[in-house]
Amino acid sequence: MTAPITVLPFTTADYPEWHKGRQRYGVWYIPIDDAVVAEYCCQLRGELHELLADDYRRQWHITLFVNGFYVDDCQYDDDFDNDILSKQINALEQLSLSNFHLTTQALGSFINCVYLGIAPHLELVRIRQHLSSQHQEIAPLAYTPHITLGLYRQAFDYDGVINRLMSVTTRSLCLPVNRLIFATFDANDLQGKLYNQHEITLK
Repeated sequence: MTAPITVLPFTTADYPEWHKGRQRYGVWYIPIDDAVVAEYCCQLRGELHELLADDYRRQWHITLFVNGFYVDDCQYDDDFDNDILSKQINALEQLSLSNFHLTTQALGSFINCVYLGIAPHLELVRIRQHLSSQHQEIAPLAYTPHITLGLYRQAFDYDGVINRLMSVTTRSLCLPVNRLIFATFDANDLQGKLYNQHEITLK
């Protein structure tokens, strides 16, 4: 696939054709509970401040699975409701997951954001399989585990961005995973907080 010429800058523009009046968007995620990894993310964001939009308020996290718009009654392909969520929760609880660890990797870029890579892990695959058995994910087909560091402030040259990211020295840190969380965020606030709705504690 051909690389884009520029990255996409963050915008506060409304997208009514996307949210169709729907407010809450739902995701499953792994919280970054480890203080060392959280501080490392803050350090990297500070180091790359010239690339990133201001006012990023989302908690450090690894997205596990994108559910879509959380509604009372499903009408569109990207909707889900309480019945689907309950089935996902039951599927995860039946796994009886134990604590596991992930490892940070190099920096990377999606078209709209900078991220800190996370090494693939079989437990991530297993969790996602059980979530997708109850609901089709609203996301690209390829899953890349990562921690978003921020959205781009301008339409920077893509190759220039990649060169800038490669200039940053990164560390391989161990991240303990003790919780899986389902949360929602305001679809009109793409830099806003995640609001936790359900938590599964790993044994």
